[in-house]
Amino acid sequence: MNQTSSNTHRPWLRFLVRLASTFCAMSGFRLERLNVVWVVSGALSLIGAHALMKLSNPNLIAGYWVLTLSMYYVGNSFILASRRIPGALIARFGEDSALRIYDTALGLMFLNQGLGVSCMGSLAWSGDASLFSSSTTAIGIVFFAIGLVTKIWATMLVGVDIYYYHDMFLGRPTGGFVSSGPYRFLANPMYGVGQLHAYGYGLLTGSIVGLAAAAVCHSAIYVFYFVVERPFVRRSFPAGSKDDLFESSAGTAAP
Repeated sequence: MNQTSSNTHRPWLRFLVRLASTFCAMSGFRLERLNVVWVVSGALSLIGAHALMKLSNPNLIAGYWVLTLSMYYVGNSFILASRRIPGALIARFGEDSALRIYDTALGLMFLNQGLGVSCMGSLAWSGDASLFSSSTTAIGIVFFAIGLVTKIWATMLVGVDIYYYHDMFLGRPTGGFVSSGPYRFLANPMYGVGQLHAYGYGLLTGSIVGLAAAAVCHSAIYVFYFVVERPFVRRSFPAGSKDDLFESSAGTAAP
């Protein structure tokens, strides 16, 4: 009886553990690949972002946000598009160690990019209050929930390795196109609906600046897609690629 009950609950336990692990990875911490540099740098990032929110200095927060944009959207694009950096790391350390180094850097980019948007969302001027109401708060909750659920669902289907651009870092496909879950009715759930949580956060905090930051980041990920990701997809999946605006690596898009 106990064994049967244990076996019944075990799939749910595995699912919850995987769900939590996926959420942490999306937030910038791959639990199974953490190292000292990742943990210490991540902790300092969290402390620094909290301090910026407390100070509420627009210039400092804007500077940090621009830095996070540069790190993630420019820095990661350069790494993946150049092929020199991945090639040099793989040649020196081997594929697995090179991927661990890249995961550390990319995880910190993910973390700081999210913190940058959060800091921008903490900026609200007196004039913003008249633009927000209980209705916009309700919309914010819905947007946040839909975006987060969609993004996590899509990531759990394609795997965290794809979310961390392992295929593009290695320069070869590491999976196939996904057509289940949100991919049944959304061509690119991560780049599209999966970004709604950022707008939801801006609505919940009542910050025009936060909404603007979300829009800039949303636009930037599509620039990354057109410049870096779509060429990789078309090289890797010449038969499977569609001339669709939202075609993406392994049937998905990274965050």
